[in-house]
Amino acid sequence: MAKRQTFADKVAKIKGGGAAQCPKCGEVLSVVKIWQAEEAPSTGRQRMVEKIVKVCKCNSSEVFG
Repeated sequence: MAKRQTFADKVAKIKGGGAAQCPKCGEVLSVVKIWQAEEAPSTGRQRMVEKIVKVCKCNSSEVFG
């Protein structure tokens, strides 16, 4: 049986006990799924493309526009 995760375990994980950190600002990175419309090269039609991006406060304006 798996060990239950406590609130203290969750806080420790968020504060850097296993979460990835930004090399520029040291903030904990959040993983975000972004859907973008791109043109398919073979047909020329629009299709939706899913991208998974790691975001922090220093690159959020680049990712979200």
